[in-house]
Amino acid sequence: MSALEQAQVAAWERDGYLVLEGFVDQERCAELVGRATELVAEVGAEVVSVFSTHDQERTSDEWFLSSGDQTRAFFEADALDRLGRLQVPLERA
Repeated sequence: MSALEQAQVAAWERDGYLVLEGFVDQERCAELVGRATELVAEVGAEVVSVFSTHDQERTSDEWFLSSGDQTRAFFEADALDRLGRLQVPLERA
């Protein structure tokens, strides 16, 4: 793979993600989407942890701190109300 073009670097910095066309073939992408769907379906309500790159409370969240070698679910900041109830469908949270 060659180095990123300046427009790609700018997109990364602006959006926080980068689309690399053709990086993974369509069959493998379908497998990955299927597995992601399974993981979302397995999310339980017993642990609710919100992912944030701005909120430094993560230093005291055991669910977050112990997730390095596991697949764990984290919610978007706006996905939950102040009582911890989902405000959007689980697959969008």
